[in-house]
Amino acid sequence: MNDPAARLEIVRAAVPVDLDSAVLGESWSNDTWIAGGSVLRVCWRGDRQRLVREGMLLESLPASVPHATVVAAGCTEGLTWMALRRLPGERLDLVWPRLSAQERRDAVVSLAGALKALHRWKLPPGAREQLRQAPLPVPAAPDDVVGAGIMPLPVPRLFALLDWLEKQPAMDRLLADRVRMRVGELGPLVSDGEFEDGVVVHGDAHLANVLWHRGRLVALLDLEWARLGPPDLEYEAISRDDPDVHAQVLSLLLRCPSSSTGSTSPSESGSVTSCFQVRQ
Repeated sequence: MNDPAARLEIVRAAVPVDLDSAVLGESWSNDTWIAGGSVLRVCWRGDRQRLVREGMLLESLPASVPHATVVAAGCTEGLTWMALRRLPGERLDLVWPRLSAQERRDAVVSLAGALKALHRWKLPPGAREQLRQAPLPVPAAPDDVVGAGIMPLPVPRLFALLDWLEKQPAMDRLLADRVRMRVGELGPLVSDGEFEDGVVVHGDAHLANVLWHRGRLVALLDLEWARLGPPDLEYEAISRDDPDVHAQVLSLLLRCPSSSTGSTSPSESGSVTSCFQVRQ
């Protein structure tokens, strides 16, 4: 049952934060509660260990990757949760319409710099293994693939979703074939090895996961989907949602000298975006 209040009561006793005045915030993957100077996130679906991995990352990240501070984390009755120190600022996607052209460029340069620092970061011993995606069960159900990551790659994971979609009565076979061909273009561009030994990518770095305050990037938020992979994976999140806003961001990012994701062509970016759309 999708009942955030009930899940809050389950974890309340374990969380060392005053939750009496907690207010439920907007979130796409977890329950997010704003409680005074703290933020509580409760993971209740998909791979619930992703908050555990995020906590490990947040406690290890260098200052060059702006991030929130973990207050406490745990697992209660199958729900993983993490309390963070609340930072000042607003989501960049909400601030964006009020920014001037120069301020937007500054924001994109800051985002590119933070992602570049993340991609260059050397993981502490043992952490790399935690970020490698666990093998899927055989046979893998659609929920297994969707719950394992926001981007269903390497390509065999995506094909598992396409196989399922093609069997659905309302599915347009011609459309499915076109998507399969588009995704197949990724084969020569992204090797499976990059998902085993690649850099750390945020995996969900759209503007709603960037905290902006008084002209500077305060934090990259929600690293729960962080994984190993090629840096170009970041383009999908940047290209998501509002097409006009993200076309501006993508254009600025491709020209940004701070970016470590500047080798992707629009065609390649479109193929990666198709992968996410299949998951949706």
